[in-house]
Amino acid sequence: LAALTPEVERAADGIIAALQRSLAEASEGLGTPTDQPLEIRLRTATTLLSASNPAWLEKGLQLRDARAQNPGSADIALQWCLHLFARLVLANPFTGISRSERDEIESEIEATVLDCLPLIETNPLLMLAAAKLLYFVDRGHLELAEDLADRAFARTADFAAALPVLGQLRQARSDFTAALAFFDRGIEMAGSDSEFQMHMRVLKCIAVLAAGDREALKAAAAFSYES
Repeated sequence: LAALTPEVERAADGIIAALQRSLAEASEGLGTPTDQPLEIRLRTATTLLSASNPAWLEKGLQLRDARAQNPGSADIALQWCLHLFARLVLANPFTGISRSERDEIESEIEATVLDCLPLIETNPLLMLAAAKLLYFVDRGHLELAEDLADRAFARTADFAAALPVLGQLRQARSDFTAALAFFDRGIEMAGSDSEFQMHMRVLKCIAVLAAGDREALKAAAAFSYES
């Protein structure tokens, strides 16, 4: 048994190294700095997809120039789509964007994401971004979005950035049990009082409300009085 110990240790070290490489690759893209420690990169990745991140609004001119310089980059193209997404979600509902302009923007998001799909098969973070955007435009791509998100999650183990997307996709299928499991896992993984935790709690409230469980909603919404 003692003779096997070095081999077991080498195997364990190899597994840990492989997991670290997998998580590092999962956090690449969407402008995440590759020179930061892995923990910070993973935390950044969760915020990029966790909500309609206002930071995307500020990058419009920068991303437009970047697309002109590198039109073949799926990463930059999806960042541009997240900028468009933020414009739609954060616009004033009364004075912000007309119905026709909204339709045009959603059409651009849809077409751009579909064009990018062959180029992002090896990048879980970009696959999650594509799944989120296809779910958002709601133009009959739910199965495709689920496939992208499920395959991205399978390659990254317990990757927090995937949890809100997966939960929303399950909720769209009225599978509230599965949706709440993803949201609860996200709440468990999130740092206390973090933006990501707040986002996951809000998503959980929406899912419980959609499920018609008023009693569970009272408990789920209790955090709002403490925040």
